[in-house]
Formats: sequence, C-alpha cells, structure tokens
Amino acid sequence: MAASIFLASLSMVCLAFVSSYGGESNSANFMVNFYDNRDAVNDDEQQNSYAALAGGYGFGAFMFCVAFCVFLSGAIYISPMFCGSPNEKKLISKPQEIDAGYASYTENPVQARPANEQV
Repeated sequence: MAASIFLASLSMVCLAFVSSYGGESNSANFMVNFYDNRDAVNDDEQQNSYAALAGGYGFGAFMFCVAFCVFLSGAIYISPMFCGSPNEKKLISKPQEIDAGYASYTENPVQARPANEQV
C-alpha cells in the first residue's frame, strides 16, 4: 500500500512538471513568434535559441506526461485496493491481527485454530 501511495505521489509530481515545462515551452514559443514579427531587429541566433528551447521544453513536457501515465498505472497495478486479492481487500477495510488463524478467514474461531492445538 505504501509503494502504491508513493508511485501515485510521483505521478502527481510528474503532472506538475508537465504543467511547468508546458508553460516554459509556450513562453519560448511566444518569444520565437515575437522575433518573427519584429522588422527592426533581425537576430536569427536569438530566434533559433528560443525555437530550440520551445522544442526542448515541449519534449520534456511530453516525457513527463508519459512518466505520469506509467507511474499512475504502476500505482493502480500494485495497489491492493484496486488489483489485490479478496483477502487483501478485506484486510484494508477490516484489519485483523496476524496470527495462526489468519490465512483461513473463517468467522468461527474454533475452525480457525490449527489442527494440532489443544483446546
């Protein structure tokens, strides 16, 4: 359960980076368009550097989006709440003490005792 929560939190961090890198890419793309529309100053090197920044941040945003999907699917896959066995799901909703009768999941404590135990 702790690993599932950790992976879910990593997916949220990746989603935050998607937002951040998307904004940086949009800002750099705005600057490329700004240098395209200026007639007085023709600085191709500055324009090319902003185009490279826009592409790099855009690719970074895409990769963080992929990482978000991978981490979220991993969190769901290892979560006992979503993909766990019926015993794991029961343990989440109704915690039980781990003892000799733990594996049988019977409600009758007499049936839950091991066969070699004396009454």
